Amino acid sequence: MKTTETDSTFLNDTKSNRPHLVFASISVMLIILVVFFSKYMEDAKAINENDALSYKHLNYTDKLTIHMLTIETNAQRYLLSQNDSFLIPFYEGIDKLEKLLLSLERAWPTYLSASDIERLDNNIDIVIAQLAEMIKSKNLSKNNTLSDYNQSKAYMTTLRDQVLDIRATILGRIKQNQAANLSSLNTMKWIMISLSSLAFSLLFLSLIQTKRHQDKTKEYALTIAEKNQYLEQSINKRTAELIALASHMTTTNENEKKRIARELHDELGALLTAVRMDTTWLRRHIKPEDDDPIKPRLERLLSAIDQSIAVKREITTSLVPPLLRELGLVEAIKAMTEDQPDEHKTQYHLLLQSDLPEMDSDRELTLYRICQESLTNIRKYADAENVTIKLGLNGNAMELSITDDGKGFSPDSLKKDSYGIVGMRARAAMFSGVLILKSKEHVGTKVHTSIPLS
Repeated sequence: MKTTETDSTFLNDTKSNRPHLVFASISVMLIILVVFFSKYMEDAKAINENDALSYKHLNYTDKLTIHMLTIETNAQRYLLSQNDSFLIPFYEGIDKLEKLLLSLERAWPTYLSASDIERLDNNIDIVIAQLAEMIKSKNLSKNNTLSDYNQSKAYMTTLRDQVLDIRATILGRIKQNQAANLSSLNTMKWIMISLSSLAFSLLFLSLIQTKRHQDKTKEYALTIAEKNQYLEQSINKRTAELIALASHMTTTNENEKKRIARELHDELGALLTAVRMDTTWLRRHIKPEDDDPIKPRLERLLSAIDQSIAVKREITTSLVPPLLRELGLVEAIKAMTEDQPDEHKTQYHLLLQSDLPEMDSDRELTLYRICQESLTNIRKYADAENVTIKLGLNGNAMELSITDDGKGFSPDSLKKDSYGIVGMRARAAMFSGVLILKSKEHVGTKVHTSIPLS
């Protein structure tokens, strides 16, 4: 086992190995690296957003071209065939084109000026108005209508050229932005590579310098582990000794109760029975008169003997429950709930498994005593209206739960001399079982016990 000198030496070495310039430099490098990396990510995000906006603008130009072509084609088809079915896509194209123009003013400030948008909007309105007027005339073969159509077609060609110019402008801007962005990202990348190399170099130096500190830490950890293992073994040993002592005391206590019950039944019971028989013989043979003072005294003596016999029977029953020995645990618990003072109006709800497997007498007695102690506490302190008792087999363990809706209490408020609860836990621990107590003020209390059958 290491001495405390090792601990003090380790603490002194720890104080002397405080963070120095290398660690400070690494921290600064890492902070700068994080800042540059954040800037790099923000720039990359901005580039992606700009590219997405640029391609969105290109998509607008394609939609403008498609809608204008749809309007022009369906107008021409209607004028040539007089078929009203071409008017539906014609007017739908106009509606889509107008909605698209509304988005131009919001989404294209970097590519089109307000005057350009206004000029494009006016040219489209002129073409649409002319096509609509020609559709009203319903005759493309007329000279004036044909002339208007040619004029509208010329406007449409101008519009397409204007849209193509916008598209070319956007493509040029995209190329410029991409070149500038790639240059900026490359610069940022090399800065980050340089900082990372410097940081890794400093980190390598710090790893070399901290090797001694790590060795001391391992040595100290081994010392602590050894001490913890020793303490754990000591605690386990003490716990086993306490459980064995509690088991011995409980067994001794139960054996003493059996001995006392046997003495009360055999010796005191026989004496009380003999005294009653003699007293009854005296009353029958003396035959005192009604005014004789001996007569009431004999009656009182007989009553006192009967009360003594009843008290002896109650004491014997509490020491060694005969129902548990003769009828089993289930019937003993039922009798326990029926045997209560008149002032208690508690309703008992029993959920007891009838086909329980065979248990040894010690386990049955343990569950009986835990239930007895729980019901005694409920009657003394809980002031409960309802008590639910559950008994059943769960796997290889017998489980007993007693739940009440009484006053409840805070588990932290339990006194150190709460030997009833301590005794119940000790009884369960005798058979590698566990007893869990849960309670909350003004809600109630639950005592749950699980005892393995083997």
